Amino acid sequence: MTGLCRRLITVLALAGTLVLAACGYGDDIAAVKKAETLPGKNNEALVNDLAGAHGSVDWTGSKPDRFKDTDIVLVTATIKQIGRSGKEHHLVFDFVSNRQTEKVGIDRVLVDGEEQNLLTLPFNLIKLQLD
Repeated sequence: MTGLCRRLITVLALAGTLVLAACGYGDDIAAVKKAETLPGKNNEALVNDLAGAHGSVDWTGSKPDRFKDTDIVLVTATIKQIGRSGKEHHLVFDFVSNRQTEKVGIDRVLVDGEEQNLLTLPFNLIKLQLD
């Protein structure tokens, strides 16, 4: 990569960080990214690995009604990925960040709009890799 490209990527990353911090959920997003849902791999690395070279990741924070009166924030990592067939896929990871206990956990996972469980998630991730 040329020096100009590296500088541009750095500027865009810093701008994105400032935008996230401005919306009030920057600390929650950073905590979720840093936390390990799988042993030995933080959530940011996990999501980036799943996005792969053909995907992009968007991190957002929110305070949905079900968490309105609590110290819990919903942090969502949305992966947009183009399969080999050209079809666009969406993987959504909803994490909860408890500001009081500083604990992070996965709330739910959606693959192309369908909620997943421990049995269906690995199968559907493999299907996406084959597409």
